[in-house]
Amino acid sequence: MPERRTTWRRRRALSTSTAAFAFVVLLMVALIAYATSISGSVSVGPCIGAGSTSSASDAIKIGFVTELSGPAVSDGYGARVAAELAVNETNASGGIDGRPVDLVVVDSRTNPQEAAKCAAALDQQGVVAITGATDLGDAQAVQAYAEANGVPFVVSAISSASLSPPGSNWTVSVQPDAVQWGAALAKYVSEAVPGAKIALMTQNAEQQREMSQGVRWYASTFKNDTVVFDQLYANAQFPWATAAAAAKLSGANAVVVSWLPTVGFSESNVVEALQSAGFLPSQIFVASATNQISDLGVGAAGIRGGALFDGAMARGYPNASAFANELQPFVNGELNSPDYCGVCPTEVGPLYYYTNLGMKMMINAVLEVLSGGHALTRADFMSSMKQASIQDAFGNTLTIGASGSSVGHYYIVAAGPLNETSSTYPLQLVSTIEFAPGTIPAYTLSKTA
Repeated sequence: MPERRTTWRRRRALSTSTAAFAFVVLLMVALIAYATSISGSVSVGPCIGAGSTSSASDAIKIGFVTELSGPAVSDGYGARVAAELAVNETNASGGIDGRPVDLVVVDSRTNPQEAAKCAAALDQQGVVAITGATDLGDAQAVQAYAEANGVPFVVSAISSASLSPPGSNWTVSVQPDAVQWGAALAKYVSEAVPGAKIALMTQNAEQQREMSQGVRWYASTFKNDTVVFDQLYANAQFPWATAAAAAKLSGANAVVVSWLPTVGFSESNVVEALQSAGFLPSQIFVASATNQISDLGVGAAGIRGGALFDGAMARGYPNASAFANELQPFVNGELNSPDYCGVCPTEVGPLYYYTNLGMKMMINAVLEVLSGGHALTRADFMSSMKQASIQDAFGNTLTIGASGSSVGHYYIVAAGPLNETSSTYPLQLVSTIEFAPGTIPAYTLSKTA
């Protein structure tokens, strides 16, 4: 069975029941402190406000359906932090056309049926749009409601191309999709290893399967590289030495690993096995949903991969560094800090970045409608979102096309050597890849992933 597409904060196992109890108590304290400091409310329930950033009668309401309990709780809290940073910044500078933004947060419980109910509840409250989902199943449920009821739905933190079907009237995807992500990496592999024979190793999860579809599409369309080994794996499938040896015996001279880290497991397990089987770091390429490219185990210097945003890429890019620094109190703080999230992902990756970027795009879309002298209707908001653009942290423009899908840039990064004080590899941005709109049939490929 495909695994749920969620990113989990890796935790060290506790050895005694006393330590486990202490951890639970501290975690509860962290959650209460975080919820109180950010939103002034700690009530979390099904479709009941888990937080609100404004109580003003003229506030512009944006609904935020996210996972504050259930399997995706880590991602849900991380998305909430990123969105509220953008909203608080806007309100601190006077709001939108003098009106504050009210982010109305509700808990979907990582349950698609609950997510649909939450969307209906927010619709009845008169929100101008809904965003916030980090779980694909939840997002699909909210999308179905939004399309049927004419409610704008902005997907910021999920890269599945399945959320951008032709004919969508009310859905916008901000994060560039996973199919094109895989195709971008395959394009780079064809340039870095001329005549590449690719061993494709894919985790059985939605986003990873879509990435691998992009690799296959590029190889079969442009024929600059060939897939000679193509296997789907579950996290629990060991020993990896056997899988790595099979990839080596296939005659591959390049390996593309498409993996989503989970508790106690990451790409490093696969990468280390590949190196033991005889693959050089320069022959290993990682398509990663998080910043695990900078945390690939022993001897990872020289490995390259495709990324959208990675905190380890920030060096030399002021906007990227500023964003990573802004998040540090939340993701790497202390339990007694009023900012510390407690359960949020500790890696500053696409989840945080695109949720924040998407919220800024939504705020800009509202401003465009109001500054044009129009009443803020959902139709006008959606029209503005489908023409939206924003500069990303690396100086490139991300735009939303008429279909509602984003046209952004994919970044190829290389892991540099570790220094004496760092536990993660510094990353160097070595290539930027962008596809013209409509070049890749991403939605069609996602449906067969």
